Amino acid sequence: MYGIIKLVSFEGDCFLVSSKVLEVSPFLEEAPDHDEIHLAPLEVDSKTLRTVLVYLQHYNFELPPFKSEFLTSNDLKTTTHVWDAQFIESLEEEEFLKFILAVNKLDISHLVKLSCFRIANEVRLKSLEELESVYQVSVGTNCEDYLSKVYDWAKY
Repeated sequence: MYGIIKLVSFEGDCFLVSSKVLEVSPFLEEAPDHDEIHLAPLEVDSKTLRTVLVYLQHYNFELPPFKSEFLTSNDLKTTTHVWDAQFIESLEEEEFLKFILAVNKLDISHLVKLSCFRIANEVRLKSLEELESVYQVSVGTNCEDYLSKVYDWAKY
């Protein structure tokens, strides 16, 4: 039988969720206190945590397998469920970057894979010139230096 646990965001907002969340996140499962888990050390903000939980709750914390074409297709809709593709593609860039960091820190491998697939699809069919233009980098640019100048989260 599953109970309810409290997840506390970086800002201190509380989210009551099914303890099934422990099954999809090894990080949460390893937390010493399953009644209340504080995510402040991970810097997972409320908006991002809410976004992660929307996805997990859509599937009642029982994540579907990816289709066999997952790594060979250019279209998310053919490799995963349509809802998944619409969900991950609907995230704006800054929101998506925070989402990736959160699911990586929470060790939710299903969402890490889905996020990586979105990134792969975004760059897969672009030329080097298009990538340089979109990401405002040149071949000689150090990506870590660029990211730390543009995004606060990359300055650690």
